[in-house]
Amino acid sequence: MFEGTPAPTPFITLDSMLSMWSPDGGEAMKTLPFSPQGMAYTWIKTDIQSLGYDPNDLSEYDGTSSVYEPRRMADRVRTRYALSVLNYTFWGGGSTGGVSTDTSDEWSHDNDECNWARLSCGDETEDVSDGIVKILDLEEAEIPEGSVLPGEVAMLNSLRALVLTTTRVGGSIPDVFGPMKELRELDLDDCVFTGFVPSSIGALQNLEELRLNDN
Repeated sequence: MFEGTPAPTPFITLDSMLSMWSPDGGEAMKTLPFSPQGMAYTWIKTDIQSLGYDPNDLSEYDGTSSVYEPRRMADRVRTRYALSVLNYTFWGGGSTGGVSTDTSDEWSHDNDECNWARLSCGDETEDVSDGIVKILDLEEAEIPEGSVLPGEVAMLNSLRALVLTTTRVGGSIPDVFGPMKELRELDLDDCVFTGFVPSSIGALQNLEELRLNDN
């Protein structure tokens, strides 16, 4: 390459981005079409086109900003896919990508995820939201008993608060919290989790509140 010639932009696809971020490397979304990951993958391919992105070539979008300033394209794609996996895991999605509850009926229909139910893109420390999801509060949400917390929750790595209080989410707590370095509040009170607290939670240096009572 001649001196002064800019480096070529890496070719990036939706598949490569999600495979890099997914806790299983994207295996479930590609090989299990009726799994929550597979259904979320089908949805996100159409969804990001509604946002103005090409799922087959995301390399034209700048890595730090996009037409949806100040949110990065990468943040939006990761967030919307992860929330869709949670939606399909907890409520199955139905024919429209959501079910008729206050929790999930907006999770597949609005181009701005900051308008989705039970999400907040700001907190008390910010005068102006930067458009990135900071709080996911599912307290007392009507989540069916036996639902598990999918590992894709770790893709919401800008969360400062994750609240599942008084829901029927259970099973083992996934050991995937390493990327969630901004997390300050993790409230899992009054759920039906079993087993041990994963080490990745203990390594969260910014965590201020951890609630695990009544499990």
